[in-house]
Amino acid sequence: KVDICRWHGVHCASESGEGGDTVTKLELPANNLQGTVPPVIFHLPSLKILNLHDNGMDFSFQGVGVASDLEELYLQSTNVKSLKGIGKASSLKVLHLEENSFAGPIPDELYGLIGLRSLYLSDSGLTGTLSSSIGNLENLVEFYCHANDISGEIPSNVGQLSNLEVLLLSENNLYGTLPQSLNDLSSLKELNIDSFTRNNAGISGPLLSFNNLPKMRELHLGDNSLTGPIPDDFLEGVDNIDEVVNVNFRSNQLAGSLPGALQRLNRLNIDLADNKITKITLNLCEKDDWMDFTVDDYSCDAILCPAGFYNKHGRASLGNPCQACDAVVTSPYMGSTICPGTEKEAEKQILKTFYLSTGGPKWKQNDGWMDDNTDICDWFGVSCRDGYTVESILLGSNNLIGTPPKEIFQLSNLKFLWLYSNPMDFRFDGIEKATKLTSLLLDSTGLTSLEGIGKASALVDLDVRFNRLDGTIPSEIHDLRFMESFLCGHNAFTGSVPPFKTNRRLHTLRMSDNFFTGEVPAFDVHTELTALDLSGNDLEGPLPTNLLQAANTKSSIFIDLSSNSITGTVPAELARFDVLTLYLRDNMIEGISQQLCSKNEFNKGDVETYGCDAILCPKGTYAPNHGRASSDGGPCLKCDQALYHGSSECGEDLYKDSSAASNDAFSSILLGITTFFFGGFVYLLF
Repeated sequence: KVDICRWHGVHCASESGEGGDTVTKLELPANNLQGTVPPVIFHLPSLKILNLHDNGMDFSFQGVGVASDLEELYLQSTNVKSLKGIGKASSLKVLHLEENSFAGPIPDELYGLIGLRSLYLSDSGLTGTLSSSIGNLENLVEFYCHANDISGEIPSNVGQLSNLEVLLLSENNLYGTLPQSLNDLSSLKELNIDSFTRNNAGISGPLLSFNNLPKMRELHLGDNSLTGPIPDDFLEGVDNIDEVVNVNFRSNQLAGSLPGALQRLNRLNIDLADNKITKITLNLCEKDDWMDFTVDDYSCDAILCPAGFYNKHGRASLGNPCQACDAVVTSPYMGSTICPGTEKEAEKQILKTFYLSTGGPKWKQNDGWMDDNTDICDWFGVSCRDGYTVESILLGSNNLIGTPPKEIFQLSNLKFLWLYSNPMDFRFDGIEKATKLTSLLLDSTGLTSLEGIGKASALVDLDVRFNRLDGTIPSEIHDLRFMESFLCGHNAFTGSVPPFKTNRRLHTLRMSDNFFTGEVPAFDVHTELTALDLSGNDLEGPLPTNLLQAANTKSSIFIDLSSNSITGTVPAELARFDVLTLYLRDNMIEGISQQLCSKNEFNKGDVETYGCDAILCPKGTYAPNHGRASSDGGPCLKCDQALYHGSSECGEDLYKDSSAASNDAFSSILLGITTFFFGGFVYLLF
């Protein structure tokens, strides 16, 4: 019989220190654990470290209070879904929960773990705001909360974390100004609040001096909206002037000069590219050890390229000197990463190629296009950022034909590409180069494939309705982790409706009038999803009781599941919402939970007037077009043929077979995608 202390991953020690007779550590990382960890694990009386990271199992914190000695818990990259009960783990000092799929804000009970020294929550789908209760974690040394959906302002209470050395909040949706209390974190070594993949403005307002942070070595605030000058006493309090200090303020709106007082730091690397800096105090250009020793070779250019010069880094480096911008239009600021005139000329050539490839001479409107005397920013449908780089192309319903060239994705600042209602052959080749493309509208274009769409890494809004898309939803859709709106109705998609668990930011999902089968997914991890339309498919089974479980109950919710084959009872759990528009007509529903019939704000207030009938007409009645009583359609009417709740017709066609319904839907799709109106003419694609 093998002693348990010799089992793989089990470590024992003696309370007296004389022998190994009680389990103190259980370490089974990346060991293919499945299922749910049993709560009996917490009954190991001397357990101090539990390490189960990178396993496919779930984990419940219920009963964790029994593990009174548990100090370190490693659950990163597992399938933990809930933090309920974690507040009972009162002895925890180290907690790793990164790379999970939580839905919702950081629970208040976590802020009660006042013994925590290290807290890792990065890339875990967390939403909501940072609570002011964060100030309770007075022993915290490291806080990693990168790449979530945390929004709002940074609470001033963060300044109470006197032991904090690392604060990582990059890639969230934070806004507002930097709290002055950050300057009270005298132990802080590293602060990261970059926002380089987000499209929001990020942190704004003035830059703090950070002059009371003697240990500061890493300060990263790139891609925000900071304004004003760099304070003269910036980083004045750094104690060891010979250590390397890395600062990133790239792509903000900081203005003025780089203060000469920074010369006290001997090993500074500072990135100020793409700001509004106009001057570098000359004594800084003699700091040979700055910028990884490149100041010795390039002087001031190693800090920032001068006005009228540029390179891709905004500063000179080995083998990459600043280049003169030989163009009529140049930036008046130092640190340019592009030559506006050269960039603009390159973008003009791309637009010309686009014009010729899509039948430009026959567009409905093409004012300015191909005219070298007209600024490209004034060409019809084109808008520019700062007057020199293309930001949007809006050419919907403009008779574009052919295949748009892949070069269109090389417009480096393109955010909006709206080409809807044009009979073209659109393809996604090269879309990976459109790193800032957030909105792509391709509805009613005859689109036949989404191949390549997963490489549109920044995409937020995607509309591909009224096209010829078929088969199952491609898996690469799930790579669009920033997507908030996906519209794919009126196509010929088949298979089950995906749960979209990796697309956690979705607020709008419209997939009506396809051929989806199977049950309705719960979408129970989507905290922002407020509009869901799956009507006109072949979905069956009962409605899940946890439908939109993670959504904000105070939000106005829209759900349309009409014209499917859904059965059972409308669940009482939907009563948790304050305002709900719920369309369920023409299914096979047999009942309505009574709790819903007193929700007066449901269905635009119709429930207050008609009660349950405002949700669905009962069996034996119907309401033309609506399947429910409503203020604009009137009460439910008698219909003996209506066998289920929610009938919108009464007669022999009341329950058409599914194939007939599908054929009708498909005919509608064909009509929608093949008919385009240009100048009063109708063109049929096939």
